[in-house]
Amino acid sequence: MAELRIESEMFKRKLLNAGWLSILLLGSAINVSASEISVLATIKPIQLIVSQITQGVTQESSALLPPGISPHDVSLKISAAKRVKQASLILWLGPDVEPYLVKMMGAKAPSQQLNLSLLPELQHLALRSLAGGHHHGHHEEFEVDPHIWLSPENSLQMAIALVEKLSVLDSVNAPVYQRNLEEFKRDIEKLNVFRKSFAKQKSGFVVHHDAYQYLEAFMGLTPAAVVTVEPEMSPGVRHITEVVAVIKTQNIQCFVAGPTMSPRLVSLLFKGQPVSRYRVAELDPLAGGPFETYAAFMEDLSLRLGECVRNKVN
Repeated sequence: MAELRIESEMFKRKLLNAGWLSILLLGSAINVSASEISVLATIKPIQLIVSQITQGVTQESSALLPPGISPHDVSLKISAAKRVKQASLILWLGPDVEPYLVKMMGAKAPSQQLNLSLLPELQHLALRSLAGGHHHGHHEEFEVDPHIWLSPENSLQMAIALVEKLSVLDSVNAPVYQRNLEEFKRDIEKLNVFRKSFAKQKSGFVVHHDAYQYLEAFMGLTPAAVVTVEPEMSPGVRHITEVVAVIKTQNIQCFVAGPTMSPRLVSLLFKGQPVSRYRVAELDPLAGGPFETYAAFMEDLSLRLGECVRNKVN
């Protein structure tokens, strides 16, 4: 009998140990699953939002597209396609802006993708015409300006939608995502110093690439003229002549350019004027530069644009 009791106690201990082992293994599996969450955004401005929301949960990662590469025309490398396939969640701008992703998104579950262009609370601005003309090139199929990430209000809606998605995919870390969202909200509130800062002030400027109207709307600005809707396209002689006339008649002294603009175009637009009579503000809508947060990126754009427009040359 004593031997049976000893064997019974040993058996119970084995079961107990096995139970604790199973719990430990299960907990380990959950942690591994959480740590393997990978969130990918197609462009850097959106990736900056992702990085802040997932801080403390996932490792830092870069955007799908390299810096300076526009999402309009992309042929994904094998390594990039692999990142899309392996991502737990991918944030993209929809089939109109990023048609190269349509097929791959069709292979991913709805829970693994977030089409930012379809968020119901997003602000959409209509595309502008050039001197009453028509749009050409990549934007001709769009009815709205696709640069939705240049609106701080839109970025907040993106962050909220991202947290909702992640809280389902990775419920263990839902409190972390929520805390990060609150910090993101505070950062966006700090940008309000730029909100409508020029609404009551007539400030003339000309834009090279019409990519900044969400930022302009936030700051209460409207350009006197736009040179092109696409940085890769050269404007026609007639339109250049119209822009030059606007610069002269309105005494425009601020020119907003993207990083790919040719200096020769500036000389053409301000022909006959010394360089001391005008300023060029370089704004990269794709967040080129060592920005660590979305708010830092937007603050840099706002400061550059504000200083260019505000400081008149006598």
